[in-house]
Amino acid sequence: MDINMNPMRSAFEADQTISSLGSVHFIGIGGAGMSVLAEMLHEEGVEISGCDCQENDHTRRLEELGINVKIGQSASHVKNSYILVYSSAIKPSNPEIIAAYQNGVKLVHRSDILSLLLSAKRGVTVA
Repeated sequence: MDINMNPMRSAFEADQTISSLGSVHFIGIGGAGMSVLAEMLHEEGVEISGCDCQENDHTRRLEELGINVKIGQSASHVKNSYILVYSSAIKPSNPEIIAAYQNGVKLVHRSDILSLLLSAKRGVTVA
């Protein structure tokens, strides 16, 4: 099975909107960057779920916001998702990546979600 997880190609069309994403699942939702992306999408009204290897302050906060967070990884976590968000730390052998690929769930690198979120906002960079 050859799963293409190349973040160098854009995952979205130019006219894609946040409101049309459908249900989004994050692998590694407890990370500092992934948790913020999940929270931002949640604030925009997107249905979010996610998993992480262990509970932490980020996963607890997301759960308090009403986001469904699972500890551990399982193919069953992605069964109701339209999009699966992953970071560069996630390998193609991950059970959730494999299940998503087999079920036609769109695999999206976190950088594409960030780009989509910022396309409708003004960004400020501090160096």
